[in-house]
Amino acid sequence: MMKLKTKTEIANYINRMYEYDDFDLLMHKICFHGAATINRVKPSFLICLKNSSSFKLKDIWEKYKHEVKETVPFDYKELKTCRDGVNVLFYRRDWLSRIINSNKVYQYLQCNGYKGVKSVEDALEILSDRYSNGCPDEIGVFLGYPLADVVAFSSDDKQCSICSGYWRVYSNADRAKKIFDVYDIARSNIVDSLEKGIKPQKIIELAS
Repeated sequence: MMKLKTKTEIANYINRMYEYDDFDLLMHKICFHGAATINRVKPSFLICLKNSSSFKLKDIWEKYKHEVKETVPFDYKELKTCRDGVNVLFYRRDWLSRIINSNKVYQYLQCNGYKGVKSVEDALEILSDRYSNGCPDEIGVFLGYPLADVVAFSSDDKQCSICSGYWRVYSNADRAKKIFDVYDIARSNIVDSLEKGIKPQKIIELAS
């Protein structure tokens, strides 16, 4: 089994990421945040791109987003855009469609403002509208989190989680930790490849 990258190694990679030109920086960020989705162990991922005094990530996104769409094997939806930032959900459409149309998730969404919605596009439009008032709790199902944990997080007693990682866990901690490990391995593998000089586009192509 591959040795996972340490937090220090990950932090060092993130710092080096900003040495690349604009398009490569954007692609490195997509590979880093989307490692599990690229490796087909997660249906989607959310990335926040903000302008700062040092890096204009939102502006870079606006310049290159159409080129990104031609490069990556998944779709994206801008959930929220403001003057200095944009939140973008990248997703594998077929996988996300199966999730939102599964019986329990469909019923959950129907009870939470998604009445009659069956298509991914319609569901994401509603999610985007709700995002204008802050990140809605149901985004967890769009990110592939277990429905039971999403429902528990939506309740009034959010502090009673039994552990946390990529999401806050309320039941079946062993299963969640195994999933966290899978995500961590995916990220470590991609960071290792990027550090060896393999271009993000090539990594995505090989995983497609």
